[in-house]
Amino acid sequence: MTDIERPSELDLAAVRAVLPHREPFLFIDRVSPGGPDEVVAWRETRADEPHFAGHFPGRPVMPGVLMVEAMAQCLLLLYWYNAEIEDLFFLARDKSRFVHPVFPGDTMRIVGTKVRYRRRMGIGAGKIYVGDKLCAESEITFASGGKIP
Repeated sequence: MTDIERPSELDLAAVRAVLPHREPFLFIDRVSPGGPDEVVAWRETRADEPHFAGHFPGRPVMPGVLMVEAMAQCLLLLYWYNAEIEDLFFLARDKSRFVHPVFPGDTMRIVGTKVRYRRRMGIGAGKIYVGDKLCAESEITFASGGKIP
C-alpha cells in the first residue's frame, strides 16, 4: 500500500487527472472507494453519445465492448486507490456476460473488485448495474511496468 493520500471520492475533473482516457472514450463520471479491495464508479449515459447512433437505430443500447471498457477504467481507479502503479496495460478479459441492456439515460453503477495481484499483474472483477439490475460482468487482467503489491 502506498503512503500517498488518496481522496475519498473523485469527481469528473479528478477522474480526468488520474485516467489517461478522454471523451468520447472516458466512461467514468465519478468514483468512490467501496473498501480496501473495491471501488464504485458511476456513468450517466446520454442519447447524444456517438455509439448509440448506430448501435442500434430505433433501439439504442450500450455496446458490450464499451461496458467492458467502463469496467476496465473502474479497475484502473481501484489500483490507483490501492497501489503505486505505472504504465498499467489492459491485457485480457475473461468470463464476460451481458445480462441486461444499458439504454441512453441509464446511470451505470460500476463495481470494481480486486481478485488477486501477482508480481506485476493484477486481475479484477467488474460488474455493471442499472438500479439493482445486473447488466454485465467481466474478469479483467492487467500488467504493470511499475509496482503492484
